[in-house]
Amino acid sequence: MFITPTESKAGIPGVVERLNSGIETYFEVHDGFNLDLIWWFSLVNGSTFPASYVKLVEVFEHKKIPGGAYKSNLRKQVRSNGSVRIGLSPSLTFDISCYFYSLNVTFVDSTYAFYSTDEKCYNRTDVTK
Repeated sequence: MFITPTESKAGIPGVVERLNSGIETYFEVHDGFNLDLIWWFSLVNGSTFPASYVKLVEVFEHKKIPGGAYKSNLRKQVRSNGSVRIGLSPSLTFDISCYFYSLNVTFVDSTYAFYSTDEKCYNRTDVTK
């Protein structure tokens, strides 16, 4: 069970965005030799996004454990656009687990946004593209 700022969800949470905020959040996973998470913010009207709008960004890694639950691991806390290198891609370490990643954003007006990636399961025959 995951608790997002606006609702509870069983299983893998989807995207919970700030409605009518004028802010777009981008969250990408680059899974090559290394696994990197990258996020950034922009304003819908095209003007420059002021970093001062963000109070806190928390980046989590969620790994499926036996029984179907997920173990969450806080990977980084920052106050702006950024990235984090998780390490070698699980496809290269013979890790056969399932993972997804999430981004919890707190804005200076005390509103929140939650974003998650799709779950990706690795097996012994994965080949990184």
